[in-house]
Amino acid sequence: MDRLKECSLKPGWLSVRKLRILLFSSCMLAIAVNGFALSKEADTCMACHSDNSIAPTVDISMMDYSKHGSLDCSLCHADAANLPHDAAKMKADCSTCHPTEVTEYSGSVHGKAMAAGDKEAASCVSCHGDGHSIIAAKDPSSPVYHVNLPATCGQCHSKGKLSSSSNANVNNAFDIYTDSIHGKGAMKSGLLVSANCSDCHGSHAIQPKSDPGSPINRANVTTTCGSCHVNVLKDWALSAHAEAFKKDPVKGPVCSDCHVAHSVNNVQSAKALNALMKACSDCHQGEFGTYRDTFHGEVTQLGDTSRVASCASCHGAHMVLPTVDPRSPTSYKNLLGTCQKCHAGATAAFTEYMPHAEPEDAKKNPILHYIWLFMTCLLLGVFGFFGLHTILWLIHSLRTGKHRRGRDAGKDAGTNQEHKENTENKEGTDAR
Repeated sequence: MDRLKECSLKPGWLSVRKLRILLFSSCMLAIAVNGFALSKEADTCMACHSDNSIAPTVDISMMDYSKHGSLDCSLCHADAANLPHDAAKMKADCSTCHPTEVTEYSGSVHGKAMAAGDKEAASCVSCHGDGHSIIAAKDPSSPVYHVNLPATCGQCHSKGKLSSSSNANVNNAFDIYTDSIHGKGAMKSGLLVSANCSDCHGSHAIQPKSDPGSPINRANVTTTCGSCHVNVLKDWALSAHAEAFKKDPVKGPVCSDCHVAHSVNNVQSAKALNALMKACSDCHQGEFGTYRDTFHGEVTQLGDTSRVASCASCHGAHMVLPTVDPRSPTSYKNLLGTCQKCHAGATAAFTEYMPHAEPEDAKKNPILHYIWLFMTCLLLGVFGFFGLHTILWLIHSLRTGKHRRGRDAGKDAGTNQEHKENTENKEGTDAR
């Protein structure tokens, strides 16, 4: 006891840091036991509005833990202090405390739809929940918590939720998203680093992708994706695709041209690889056609993408460069190393193979062109000659058969006549 007294009375035993920890712990303990204390005004209002017979009814147990629990009711409901209440003034006004968010919302697709009288348009309550039970966005039980937000958006943006009159471009966005690598990461695995709706679309100031200020506008989408995929953005910025985008923002490829927005899948899956190759073909139709003629292309058409080269296997994924660029995996000095990633025993002669050969193009592949031309003429000549021979032989056979049948018919008639005469002569002889 003396030892404890000695320690407790020692100068400086209670430091500022220890005092802060003690006070914080005490507050947290008080909140855990009693919740947030209601304001005096709110406590007065609850005398009536905690009664189920008086609308609107407020759940006092939820109000205790709400972020708004300690606020005066009149901050949101202008006429709360007057009895009886003016119904027109009792509608909650979020701008009192959240002016920036309300201003952003008013200019968003949701706010504009609401102002136009669209009853399906999302309001503050649609996303954050009832104002009396609202909790912090960082609370895991909040409807706008990172991994919960997709399901909240899905209340409207799911198949069959919005009417046909809705202006939403993708009414089943949530259904598609849940099957994507982002959706599985956030909703199934609970990964806070996996992109949710607001990471791409924003939160209060959501705009259509046609709006130049929208984070999913074509001009901004690489920056939006790059906020998570930092190294990918760096690679893309050095690529031929980025150069093409700078020259023509409409035709130059960006993230969403290759990776479909809501249905981004694991690029290692067969489904995703085939979709990515299809995306390559949208711009590189000629090259993709020649790829399909190769062994690699034929196998991928059968659905096997795990054992053969795809477009990205040779050209790279995000930092795609022209062959003349010495950094390109298909440049002359790097080509053998690129082939050896799959064909370990490949030699320099192996690189003479032309994966995108075009036999019809005499300028690009002159030797191959004339070989192709010779073989095509030979093939057509052989089939043409023997086809004509077969037709002529058929005609000859038909004519010969007809002549033979006529001659045989004459012989049969003469034989029958002779037989008849012999029979008659015999009968006459027998009669005598």
